[in-house]
Amino acid sequence: MNKYRMPAYPLIVHDPFFSVWSSYDNPADGFTRHWSGHLMNICCLASVDGECFHLIGPSWDMKKAPVEPVWEVTATRTTLKWQLEKVCVSVNFLTPALLDKLDVLSRPASYISYCIENTDGKKHTVRIMFYFDASLTAVPQTEVLFGRMEHPAGQIAYVGAKDQRPLYRSGDSVPNEWGYFYVALPHTEKFLMKYCDGIQVRRDFCDGSFNGYDYFSLTNNANPRGIAVCSQSHTFADGRREGWFVVAHDDIVSIEFLRQPLYGYWRKYFCDMGELLNAVIGEYPLLKEECARFDREFAAETAAVGGERYTFLCNAAYRQAIGGHKLTADAAGRPLFFSKENHSNGCIATVDVTYPSVPLFFRFAPELVEGMLRPVMEYASTNRWKFDFAPHDLGTYPLANGQVYGGGEVGEENQMPVEECGNILILCTALLHYRPETTLVAEYLPLLKKWAEYLLQKGYDPENQLCTDDFAGHLAHNTNLSLKAIVALAGYARIAEKYGNSGDAAAFLDIAKRFAVQWLKEADDGDHYRLAFDQPGTWSLKYNLLWDQLLDLKLFPRSVIDREIAFYRKKQNKYGVPLDNRKEYTKSDWLLWIAALTENREDFDMLTEPVCRWLNETPSRKPLGDWYETGEDGIAQGFTGRSVVGGFFAPLLMRRRDFDVNTPLKI
Repeated sequence: MNKYRMPAYPLIVHDPFFSVWSSYDNPADGFTRHWSGHLMNICCLASVDGECFHLIGPSWDMKKAPVEPVWEVTATRTTLKWQLEKVCVSVNFLTPALLDKLDVLSRPASYISYCIENTDGKKHTVRIMFYFDASLTAVPQTEVLFGRMEHPAGQIAYVGAKDQRPLYRSGDSVPNEWGYFYVALPHTEKFLMKYCDGIQVRRDFCDGSFNGYDYFSLTNNANPRGIAVCSQSHTFADGRREGWFVVAHDDIVSIEFLRQPLYGYWRKYFCDMGELLNAVIGEYPLLKEECARFDREFAAETAAVGGERYTFLCNAAYRQAIGGHKLTADAAGRPLFFSKENHSNGCIATVDVTYPSVPLFFRFAPELVEGMLRPVMEYASTNRWKFDFAPHDLGTYPLANGQVYGGGEVGEENQMPVEECGNILILCTALLHYRPETTLVAEYLPLLKKWAEYLLQKGYDPENQLCTDDFAGHLAHNTNLSLKAIVALAGYARIAEKYGNSGDAAAFLDIAKRFAVQWLKEADDGDHYRLAFDQPGTWSLKYNLLWDQLLDLKLFPRSVIDREIAFYRKKQNKYGVPLDNRKEYTKSDWLLWIAALTENREDFDMLTEPVCRWLNETPSRKPLGDWYETGEDGIAQGFTGRSVVGGFFAPLLMRRRDFDVNTPLKI
């Protein structure tokens, strides 16, 4: 069971649209919602010997369970367990987010199961009911339609907006507004299912009048607005009773990329949702066991790196980092993995969102990093992109039709030229390291050389410009941004060497090394290194040093890291080390990057324990934020539910650089 509380608990998290959370320790205290806060209503009730309890979703005039549930969140599962007076009831949300199985990962389907255990040895009759509101796929007040089908795998029902307009709206805090939500009941499970009004069906369930008839008339003043699923009555005196079913969402069209529609990656394997649901139902026993095994191995590996606190952080981040993306396929069937810049500006395929998120994917699925980079490289190769530096984004999710951030495709104002050139060069270098068979880097060598040459001119001492921490504003002579450029130049040298250009390899490596020596002198501020070259008495988190270590570039001596970490100890607040001297806020992903650079458990805990404390204590009850105040109030600044928490896996990636996963960790 989780020792730490989460700001919000993931229930069904697949992609930026199909993403359902509970922000309550007692989930009967309020609605389940989209990461943005929009209503996505799921309810669950239990009847024990005729006494009805509201377990999930607001109870209104109905009785809540007399105890709060115990939550358990693993990489692929969220389980709630209520210890009632007579029975123990547990509900499990399972998403097979297996990164080594892209066909399974891409399926927009989750399993919901329940278990009832008799705890007093007396005979009891227990029923469970789930209600899924149309808000899971259509905004409130939208006119919806329903459908039902008998399928070889089981009963299937769906609901969706009557007026389907896929991809008609883009933006930041935008929930599902098109597509269809499905409930699939296996023939092996005994359920009643009907279309119904949410309030009326609760009353019917509690008074025992729930039946299989749909609410398609106004005779009971109820309009169908969702799908209810009720278990059979379980009457038993000992043992346990279980049941399960599937929920899914078909977004019809997932992404528009350069004016071409892209479909979910799962459509490579299935022609429609009927085929998909048939496979999902049939593979439940196998996937249930595979997920349990993955969760055990995941917990063991993360605990070996940093103990139970680090396992908790990784469990909290895993599904969120994946669910901040949409996995599609291009015309050649290759995976294209599009991020959404949640709760920031809604951009799609933002390069400096990819950069912090990739430790998770380099550890478990380097192919997906290639899938993040490919659409950016393809766009930058068109005549639409006229600059000598790399783009920031591809548009506003789900429309990847061209950059919208800053000056967009028109001007250089408010761009991130050094940031994005450095990011892509480093990521391409890492891609060759973690996925040697990739062809992506070779396909775009001219672009990479152009961006390396840009950094040669502009990277060491950056002009007044934004970096990925753009909320902090413009900054000239940024030493951490300079670090990124230096590492990127050495990365390009390695790329050039890989593809037989020994002249460029030697020249760019020599320049990177000379820049590193110069940096050590000009950024030096005694017991630490400055925020900006021209600002003595300043400091910042030097998280860009991570790739010098991970890729073994040997640009900066170990003493730089040791000096910085010792200095961070002096700046520690209740909820962590601030990002830099200008404000008290921090970025949790960068703190975990710094933690990856530590060489002893004391320093590792110094950096990670406050992040756990923040998750456990913050009053901001929203999906995991990565930008928050480190002072006493612990308020989240924004950036809810973003994929950048994939950066929490940087320590895991660092450990695997030097050790086999089964060997003891030196820290």
